[in-house]
Amino acid sequence: MTNDIITIGCGLPIDTIKRKDRLAGCPLRIDGNIGIYDRLETEGILLLYEQIGESFYIPMDYDELKACKNLTFVAGISISIFENENLVHMDRYFSYYGYEEYVKQLFDYIGVFAGYYGYRSSILDLRKGVSTWDIRKCRCVDIKYW
Repeated sequence: MTNDIITIGCGLPIDTIKRKDRLAGCPLRIDGNIGIYDRLETEGILLLYEQIGESFYIPMDYDELKACKNLTFVAGISISIFENENLVHMDRYFSYYGYEEYVKQLFDYIGVFAGYYGYRSSILDLRKGVSTWDIRKCRCVDIKYW
């Protein structure tokens, strides 16, 4: 889940001093038994996991998160930040069948994240023939970038 776009001039990580205030003032509110892995400032990813078993240890990093047996990855989004354009691009997103409703929440939250840091948000669409407007109005996301 590395961000390939970083190599062509976008900047991560963002200074993490304001992260705690962002999470306290603008939390992502998800119903259900969903855990949120929010590393937007440092890794450019926001991942949602559903707890499927009993207790689990809170992971310290992404490698430990992948090894958690009681958590299942259900949806996620990755971003690239273009400081020279004051823009946060949503470049990849994913959801398993049955969890599509989270994609809109993730898109909306990236807008909140961008606004918090004084950026605009946009969808980076690398496919030809599909406009970003078509992606925004999709009810179900069937394109898997992961």
